[in-house]
Amino acid sequence: MGGPLLRPAREPWPHCDDDAPDTDRAPDGPGPRPMVPVPPLFASDVPGLPFPEGTDVLQLLWCMPYDYRADCS
Repeated sequence: MGGPLLRPAREPWPHCDDDAPDTDRAPDGPGPRPMVPVPPLFASDVPGLPFPEGTDVLQLLWCMPYDYRADCS
């Protein structure tokens, strides 16, 4: 489990929409937020998980909310 994110080097890093309701709470202010990669799963690590034929890795990118800081106080 884990490893570098496999993606085309010439593509810009994916980002979350800048109209998300919590962008005004982002540390850098309103605007697009970079998506956060979740550790990838390889087919060999989870033999019971069906993968489409010809694939062997599941990569997931997540729009991390900033609301979590309100719950920390």
